[in-house]
Amino acid sequence: MPTASDPEIAVLDSIDQIGDSKWSALAAGRGFYSSAPWHRFLEGEPSHDVWYVVARTDGLLVGIMPVYLHAGGPAGGVDRFYDPRAVFGAQEPERTSATMLLGGRVGYETELLLRPGLDPTARARVVGSLVDRCRKLAGAWAHGEIASMYLTPGSAAELAPAFAAEPLLTDVNAAIPLDGLASFEGFLQRLSAHRRRRVAREIRDFAASPYRLRTGRLSECHEIAGGLLAQLHRRHGHADTPEMLVAYLGRQAGHLDALSHVIVCERAGTPIGFLLVYEWEGVWYARAAGLADGLRGASAVLFNVVYYTAIREALERGIRNYSVGPRSLRTKLLRGAELQPCWSLVDVDGLTPVTAASWNEAQLARWDAELAGLHPPVASSWRHAAGLAVATRDAGPAPVPG
Repeated sequence: MPTASDPEIAVLDSIDQIGDSKWSALAAGRGFYSSAPWHRFLEGEPSHDVWYVVARTDGLLVGIMPVYLHAGGPAGGVDRFYDPRAVFGAQEPERTSATMLLGGRVGYETELLLRPGLDPTARARVVGSLVDRCRKLAGAWAHGEIASMYLTPGSAAELAPAFAAEPLLTDVNAAIPLDGLASFEGFLQRLSAHRRRRVAREIRDFAASPYRLRTGRLSECHEIAGGLLAQLHRRHGHADTPEMLVAYLGRQAGHLDALSHVIVCERAGTPIGFLLVYEWEGVWYARAAGLADGLRGASAVLFNVVYYTAIREALERGIRNYSVGPRSLRTKLLRGAELQPCWSLVDVDGLTPVTAASWNEAQLARWDAELAGLHPPVASSWRHAAGLAVATRDAGPAPVPG
């Protein structure tokens, strides 16, 4: 039995057993990928089994840990980015579905869901109790393997003691701040003079091209988006078919349509590009984008759809931040983005046991090279992230790749 100071832990099968209002009390301000609508969509996905490990103190909900386990069958291209064996390497790469994921899946921005106002001791106790129960679930269903992927820096630091592991630098999220801007011209003034001239030329080239834009909800555009996204995934070596992705985006529309905004680019009435964003708590989240084969760079289609048109429309709606997600960091930095590293914690068999510091330094070196010539040297500044010993040479062993 729990003591008076220990939270009571339960395992639930549905958000309906928690309730959106109680969920939101813990998720407010944590972003779209912590929201009840997003997790409700994930709950309905047939590719994964879902549980919610919840903590209560004196009947009050104080913590939620969503838990995901691949249910078998083919995995989508996006799933490999949440498979620690694919991300960090493995001695047994054929075991691709063995790991139980804690906290989030396919959002690239995982936050802990804890009741605001808990003191640090209580927070640590809740986190520890949640992870302990997740380990028991993993022991029954997932060979005892757990991982929490793409954590924000604060969540990684808070979760690390419960994992007894050092956080691993995994990727970088980018967001373009729009707060305080009244117009697109104000956004341009934040860029360098050279970059402003480049953007102006890209906008002129697009305006003079035969491409035209229209907007709509995901329910109106999911077939277009699914077909174009399949072309993008195929170019990156994934086996997702148009049918798979149309169905996937159709399920998103079923849960998230009211939050969606889609920009479609057409030539002579034929769709050749799209951007899907979701709006949540005054922030736009770029969820997916794609261009038809052979069009990358044509008349700056990508830049106009994903950045310039999106930023104009976001400003018209009073959006204060535009989250453009991971990768293509140089492109995003040159268009005003700010970067935040994201981290993972893993307890997975078959990963090469080298130090977390060694892995993290290799990641930093890669990003320093990618961002060479941009000032300040963004990646190097992460070596001193609060609470995370990125460059600690005597850090203990952690199951990460060489």
